[in-house]
Amino acid sequence: RDLHSFPTRRSSDLNPREFEGIDDLIKLQHLHEAAILHNLKLRYNEDKIYTFTGPILIAVNPWKRLPLYDAEHMKPFKGKALTESPPHLFAIADAAYRSMVKDKNSQSILVSGESGAGKTESTKYLMQYLVNISGRSKVATAVESSGSDPLTPRRQGTAVEQQVLQSNPLLEAFGNAKTLRNDNSSRFGKFIQIFFDDTSLISGAAIDTYLLEKSRLVSQAIGERNYHIFYQLCAGATPEEREELQLLDMGDYFFLNQSECFELDGVSDRAQFVRTRDAMDYVGLDEDQHMTIFRLLSGILRLGNVDFVIVPGHDDISAVRDPEELSVASQLLRVDVGALDEALCKRKIATPEGEIVVNSTVDQAADAREALSKALYGRLFTWLVGQINANMRNTGGKLVRGHHIGILDIFGFESFELNSFEQLCINYANEKLQQQFNQFVFKLEQEEYKREQIPWEYIEFLDNQPCLDLLEERPRGVFPVLDEECMVPRGSDDGFASKLFSHHKQHGYFEKAKIGTDSFIVRHYAGPVCYTVTGFLEKNKDQLFEGLKVVCSKSTDPFIASLFKDVDGEGNGSSAGAAPGGRAGGRARAGAPSGPVR
Repeated sequence: RDLHSFPTRRSSDLNPREFEGIDDLIKLQHLHEAAILHNLKLRYNEDKIYTFTGPILIAVNPWKRLPLYDAEHMKPFKGKALTESPPHLFAIADAAYRSMVKDKNSQSILVSGESGAGKTESTKYLMQYLVNISGRSKVATAVESSGSDPLTPRRQGTAVEQQVLQSNPLLEAFGNAKTLRNDNSSRFGKFIQIFFDDTSLISGAAIDTYLLEKSRLVSQAIGERNYHIFYQLCAGATPEEREELQLLDMGDYFFLNQSECFELDGVSDRAQFVRTRDAMDYVGLDEDQHMTIFRLLSGILRLGNVDFVIVPGHDDISAVRDPEELSVASQLLRVDVGALDEALCKRKIATPEGEIVVNSTVDQAADAREALSKALYGRLFTWLVGQINANMRNTGGKLVRGHHIGILDIFGFESFELNSFEQLCINYANEKLQQQFNQFVFKLEQEEYKREQIPWEYIEFLDNQPCLDLLEERPRGVFPVLDEECMVPRGSDDGFASKLFSHHKQHGYFEKAKIGTDSFIVRHYAGPVCYTVTGFLEKNKDQLFEGLKVVCSKSTDPFIASLFKDVDGEGNGSSAGAAPGGRAGGRARAGAPSGPVR
């Protein structure tokens, strides 16, 4: 066999054979990167996808179903200390539950990892265990041998427990999509709080959502998909519903056909549509509300087919290419077709002398169409989350209060061939989570050793605070500079980039891309990422022209009109693009989840 030589400085101490495949990394005699990866690989090859490192659980995505999550597999973990249990998600969930009961203090479970690591599935299993252990009901899950989905509970148990579990398929349908790395990627972050009463039984739940990727609605990369619900609707609607909703084939919609991907391997959108409608029933939506929501979705798809042309002889004036598409969209949205036409092709601008109306170019009209589509979908998503919360947080007409277990499931770190504003927000959120991890694992533990005068060797770790300062510190951080450029009368993406290059040319975590003048590199804790500034200002503003808000607020569909209730008849309302109850596509919140973190 071939022999290779390498410098001794690249070698690491080898652990004794009896430590190979050990279930807790802190038990290794020699703890370094090579030993960790070798141990994880040995366990992974034996379908042992979970490994402890002290109180932290490492999960490696097996990319296949494993028989580890049915009710029988839950029993060994109930009431066991974390140190007495084998590594598993159920061990973490049980430890959080027992700590909450014993200490009368809320707990938090942080689920983090890169895109495609399995965070969404892990969150569902954690919720499933907490519902099971609450003891209020015998919520049965399908056993692997039955051939059914182990994450789909049978119709047993109390209403509140079913609502907690059934929130998952509904949020997945409207908030998940296929990416190049993951067929069921969550394109939003969520913090789920499961509340318990004085007897430690589940009494309700609440969900906070973050950073819905609204740009996916209007554009996807080749091989990716829009949100699942659109494909489910096209595949699963009955002939009568297709006629009422004026549905076309998937390939006939601009918002769906850009990526040339319409199906998922091994997944039936028709069957998933049945599951989604079942979940809608569980959270209190009746058949009329189903159709109202589907009509809005169909209207958004038709709105995407509205294209614009230059009016002959007037390069700065646009007109709708196919009035029939606009007519169908306006019918589905229950808005006046003439008012919608004018709001798309013209815009009102406030001046010191009063309001003036100016024509929109073809590009500006297309931007207005996309902004309206994103606003409609973002506000629908926010309303759905509110509807789920209204059902899960009320028991017997009373608002649920008490201790809770919080589960934070947010995007993993992202680095693609082309990275934009969305990736910067996602990676900023992950930088904050990494800081929380450092605080929990290194800083607090070593401070406790010092207080108790326990001998230990100081552990060096990468502190990502300088990177966070680069992004958020005022006045020259990336986000403050972006906000400033958005307020400048003639602010531009190029102007934003130029200011960054000027302010941070000596910063150790910032670098100007070697090619072009519209890209910069941030050296994140997980690695360098190159961001292209094109579209940063528009996405940060998330702007919807007042005329389009007014048109929607006057819809004869009470539901659509209610989504724009923040706008009066004159177009006055909250900030552009704001969703009921908060901004649907804004920047990541910096706060950490409440309660001790696991």
